[in-house]
Amino acid sequence: MNLYYSDDFFVTKKLALNNGNSIIKTDHYMFIAKATKRETVEIFVSTILHGFLNFERTRLPIEAVTSKTFTVMDTSEETVFLHIQNHGPETPLGDIFVSDGAGKYYALSIPNVLRGAELVDFEKVNSLEGVFLANKFEDERTMARDKFVQSKKVNAMRQASNGEKPEKDFSESEIESQSIMKARMSQGNNRNVNKKQKQT
Repeated sequence: MNLYYSDDFFVTKKLALNNGNSIIKTDHYMFIAKATKRETVEIFVSTILHGFLNFERTRLPIEAVTSKTFTVMDTSEETVFLHIQNHGPETPLGDIFVSDGAGKYYALSIPNVLRGAELVDFEKVNSLEGVFLANKFEDERTMARDKFVQSKKVNAMRQASNGEKPEKDFSESEIESQSIMKARMSQGNNRNVNKKQKQT
Protein backbone atom coordinates (compact mmCIF):
# COMPACT_ATOMS: atom_id res chain seq x y z
CA MET A 1 0.00 0.00 0.00
CA ASN A 2 1.36 3.40 -1.01
CA LEU A 3 0.27 6.65 0.68
CA TYR A 4 -0.23 9.65 -1.58
CA TYR A 5 -1.37 13.20 -0.91
CA SER A 6 -2.63 16.00 -3.12
CA ASP A 7 -3.60 19.67 -2.83
CA ASP A 8 -5.59 19.79 -6.09
CA PHE A 9 -8.16 17.00 -5.57
CA PHE A 10 -5.72 14.43 -6.99
CA VAL A 11 -5.32 16.01 -10.37
CA THR A 12 -1.71 15.56 -9.36
CA LYS A 13 -0.40 13.53 -6.44
CA LYS A 14 2.78 13.09 -4.43
CA LEU A 15 4.07 10.00 -2.69
CA ALA A 16 4.28 10.32 1.10
CA LEU A 17 5.41 6.74 1.87
CA ASN A 18 5.51 3.52 -0.09
CA ASN A 19 4.91 -0.11 0.85
CA GLY A 20 2.97 0.55 4.04
CA ASN A 21 0.85 -2.14 5.66
CA SER A 22 -1.39 -0.23 8.08
CA ILE A 23 -2.14 3.34 9.13
CA ILE A 24 -3.01 4.74 12.56
CA LYS A 25 -3.98 8.40 12.92
CA THR A 26 -4.56 10.38 16.11
CA ASP A 27 -5.07 14.09 16.73
CA HIS A 28 -1.34 14.80 16.78
CA TYR A 29 0.33 11.88 14.98
CA MET A 30 0.03 9.55 12.04
CA PHE A 31 1.79 6.16 12.09
CA ILE A 32 2.44 3.79 9.22
CA ALA A 33 3.71 0.24 9.76
CA LYS A 34 5.91 -1.38 7.13
CA ALA A 35 6.79 -5.07 7.09
CA THR A 36 10.47 -5.88 6.54
CA LYS A 37 12.24 -8.80 4.92
CA ARG A 38 13.16 -9.99 8.44
CA GLU A 39 9.43 -10.45 9.16
CA THR A 40 9.43 -7.58 11.64
CA VAL A 41 7.68 -4.21 11.53
CA GLU A 42 9.15 -0.75 11.07
CA ILE A 43 7.08 2.20 12.29
CA PHE A 44 7.09 5.54 10.49
CA VAL A 45 5.62 8.68 12.04
CA SER A 46 4.59 12.19 11.06
CA THR A 47 2.98 14.93 13.14
CA ILE A 48 0.30 17.55 12.68
CA LEU A 49 3.09 20.17 12.68
CA HIS A 50 4.26 18.68 9.37
CA GLY A 51 0.75 18.31 7.99
CA PHE A 52 0.99 14.54 8.53
CA LEU A 53 3.63 14.43 5.80
CA ASN A 54 7.43 13.97 5.88
CA PHE A 55 7.32 10.53 7.50
CA GLU A 56 10.38 9.46 9.48
CA ARG A 57 11.28 6.03 10.82
CA THR A 58 10.93 5.77 14.59
CA ARG A 59 14.04 5.02 16.65
CA LEU A 60 13.35 2.25 19.13
CA PRO A 61 15.67 0.46 21.59
CA ILE A 62 17.20 -2.76 20.29
CA GLU A 63 14.87 -4.95 22.38
CA ALA A 64 11.85 -3.48 20.57
CA VAL A 65 12.82 -3.68 16.92
CA THR A 66 12.21 -7.42 16.53
CA SER A 67 8.48 -7.14 17.16
CA LYS A 68 5.68 -7.84 14.72
CA THR A 69 2.93 -6.26 16.83
CA PHE A 70 2.52 -2.81 18.33
CA THR A 71 -0.33 -0.78 19.82
CA VAL A 72 -0.53 3.01 20.11
CA MET A 73 -1.86 3.41 23.65
CA ASP A 74 -2.16 7.19 24.05
CA THR A 75 -1.04 10.42 22.38
CA SER A 76 -3.17 12.96 24.26
CA GLU A 77 -0.17 14.44 26.13
CA GLU A 78 1.60 15.10 22.79
CA THR A 79 3.92 12.21 23.48
CA VAL A 80 3.37 8.62 22.38
CA PHE A 81 2.86 5.62 24.65
CA LEU A 82 3.60 2.58 22.50
CA HIS A 83 3.02 -1.02 23.58
CA ILE A 84 5.21 -3.50 21.73
CA GLN A 85 4.70 -7.24 22.05
CA ASN A 86 8.40 -8.07 21.99
CA HIS A 87 8.37 -11.11 24.31
CA GLY A 88 7.07 -13.42 21.60
CA PRO A 89 3.55 -14.30 20.39
CA GLU A 90 3.09 -17.06 22.99
CA THR A 91 3.27 -14.70 25.98
CA PRO A 92 0.71 -12.05 27.06
CA LEU A 93 3.53 -9.66 27.97
CA GLY A 94 4.93 -6.64 26.20
CA ASP A 95 6.81 -3.44 26.99
CA ILE A 96 5.55 0.14 26.96
CA PHE A 97 7.83 2.74 25.40
CA VAL A 98 7.42 6.52 25.60
CA SER A 99 8.46 8.98 22.89
CA ASP A 100 9.71 12.50 22.56
CA GLY A 101 7.33 15.20 21.32
CA ALA A 102 7.94 14.31 17.68
CA GLY A 103 7.07 10.65 18.27
CA LYS A 104 10.38 9.63 16.74
CA TYR A 105 12.70 8.61 19.59
CA TYR A 106 11.56 6.10 22.22
CA ALA A 107 12.74 4.86 25.59
CA LEU A 108 11.50 2.00 27.74
CA SER A 109 8.89 3.15 30.26
CA ILE A 110 7.32 -0.01 31.75
CA PRO A 111 8.45 -3.59 31.00
CA ASN A 112 6.30 -6.74 31.23
CA VAL A 113 2.88 -5.10 30.84
CA LEU A 114 0.02 -7.57 30.51
CA ARG A 115 -2.04 -7.77 27.35
CA GLY A 116 -5.30 -9.57 26.78
CA ALA A 117 -6.63 -10.98 23.53
CA GLU A 118 -7.17 -7.47 22.15
CA LEU A 119 -6.52 -4.83 24.83
CA VAL A 120 -3.45 -3.84 26.85
CA ASP A 121 -3.87 -3.32 30.62
CA PHE A 122 -3.08 0.39 30.36
CA GLU A 123 -5.51 3.18 31.19
CA LYS A 124 -5.43 6.95 31.33
CA VAL A 125 -6.82 8.56 34.49
CA ASN A 126 -9.04 11.26 32.98
CA SER A 127 -9.44 13.21 36.21
CA LEU A 128 -5.65 13.52 36.72
CA GLU A 129 -3.64 15.06 33.90
CA GLY A 130 -0.59 13.04 32.90
CA VAL A 131 -1.47 10.02 35.09
CA PHE A 132 -1.71 6.50 33.64
CA LEU A 133 -2.21 3.07 35.19
CA ALA A 134 -0.67 -0.15 33.88
CA ASN A 135 -0.81 -3.79 34.99
CA LYS A 136 2.77 -5.06 35.19
CA PHE A 137 3.79 -8.69 35.67
CA GLU A 138 6.64 -9.33 38.11
CA ASP A 139 8.23 -12.39 39.64
CA GLU A 140 11.49 -12.77 41.54
CA ARG A 141 13.49 -13.18 38.34
CA THR A 142 12.13 -10.09 36.60
CA MET A 143 12.42 -8.00 39.78
CA ALA A 144 16.06 -9.04 40.20
CA ARG A 145 16.77 -8.35 36.54
CA ASP A 146 15.19 -4.87 36.68
CA LYS A 147 17.15 -4.03 39.83
CA PHE A 148 20.40 -5.18 38.21
CA VAL A 149 19.79 -3.15 35.03
CA GLN A 150 18.91 -0.08 37.11
CA SER A 151 22.12 -0.42 39.15
CA LYS A 152 24.15 -0.58 35.93
CA LYS A 153 22.49 2.61 34.68
CA VAL A 154 23.22 4.41 37.96
CA ASN A 155 26.86 3.29 37.87
CA ALA A 156 27.20 4.43 34.25
CA MET A 157 25.80 7.88 35.11
CA ARG A 158 28.13 8.16 38.11
CA GLN A 159 31.17 7.17 36.03
CA ALA A 160 30.24 9.62 33.28
CA SER A 161 29.88 12.48 35.76
CA ASN A 162 33.29 11.61 37.29
CA GLY A 163 34.96 11.33 33.90
CA GLU A 164 35.69 7.63 34.43
CA LYS A 165 35.78 4.99 31.73
CA PRO A 166 32.37 3.27 31.64
CA GLU A 167 32.04 -0.45 32.25
CA LYS A 168 31.37 -2.69 29.29
CA ASP A 169 27.77 -3.24 28.25
CA PHE A 170 26.27 -6.51 29.45
CA SER A 171 24.48 -8.82 27.05
CA GLU A 172 20.95 -10.05 27.73
CA SER A 173 22.27 -13.50 28.74
CA GLU A 174 24.80 -11.96 31.16
CA ILE A 175 22.14 -9.79 32.74
CA GLU A 176 19.82 -12.79 33.04
CA SER A 177 22.47 -14.97 34.68
CA GLN A 178 23.48 -12.21 37.10
CA SER A 179 19.85 -11.63 38.01
CA ILE A 180 19.19 -15.33 38.64
CA MET A 181 22.32 -15.62 40.78
CA LYS A 182 21.34 -12.61 42.91
CA ALA A 183 17.79 -13.93 43.29
CA ARG A 184 19.12 -17.31 44.47
CA MET A 185 21.49 -15.62 46.93
CA SER A 186 18.59 -13.57 48.25
CA GLN A 187 16.46 -16.70 48.65
CA GLY A 188 19.30 -18.37 50.56
CA ASN A 189 19.58 -15.41 52.91
CA ASN A 190 15.83 -15.47 53.50
CA ARG A 191 15.96 -19.16 54.42
CA ASN A 192 18.66 -18.42 57.01
CA VAL A 193 16.58 -15.62 58.49
CA ASN A 194 13.55 -17.87 58.72
CA LYS A 195 15.56 -20.59 60.51
CA LYS A 196 16.81 -18.09 63.09
CA GLN A 197 13.30 -16.80 63.63
CA LYS A 198 12.04 -20.34 64.24
CA GLN A 199 14.83 -21.03 66.70
CA THR A 200 14.04 -17.95 68.77
